[in-house]
Amino acid sequence: FRRPAIVLSDEDGRAHGSGRSVPDIDLHAVVTSVSKHVETFGGHSQAIGVTMSAAAVAPFRDALCAKCKCHTPRSERTVMVDANLQLADAKQIWPEVNALEPFGNSNPNPIFATRVQVETAPVYITNWISRLRVRQNGVVYDVKHFGTAKGLRALPGERVDLAYSLQSDSWTREGFSFVLEALRNTANTRH
Repeated sequence: FRRPAIVLSDEDGRAHGSGRSVPDIDLHAVVTSVSKHVETFGGHSQAIGVTMSAAAVAPFRDALCAKCKCHTPRSERTVMVDANLQLADAKQIWPEVNALEPFGNSNPNPIFATRVQVETAPVYITNWISRLRVRQNGVVYDVKHFGTAKGLRALPGERVDLAYSLQSDSWTREGFSFVLEALRNTANTRH
């Protein structure tokens, strides 16, 4: 949703949980500024854990919202691309990418970009996982997508800019899968 979120569970009058933020909001600093509502908390700028009485949840939420009300979420997710990489060349660099794991907040997964043609409409494996087939230089590739159909607006035959990451996958011959990070129709881009 491109905004900070904290999820709490209530057990016997005690609320505890964790939160994640967006790059331009230091969640730890925000919680520190309203810490009178919490008993314990810890984390860093992008992730936090909190504990408080269940009665403090509403005032805590109101104080957090007041601190973050100047933040307007972007209408689109911004994806930072590390390098342009043809899909066929991913096999060559996979060992180096794999050696960088585990990926996380201070060690983000490299994001690559390339232009492809959509081969088939997305096929949904579950409500949150789909497969998109794309063609590049005469070869067809499968690209995984995690999320709702909202993120996959591509029709067969369209040329699209594909931002993707590589993910370990023991079910493939190469040992990795292409994972969709972002997609945009080339008709909407400037060259």
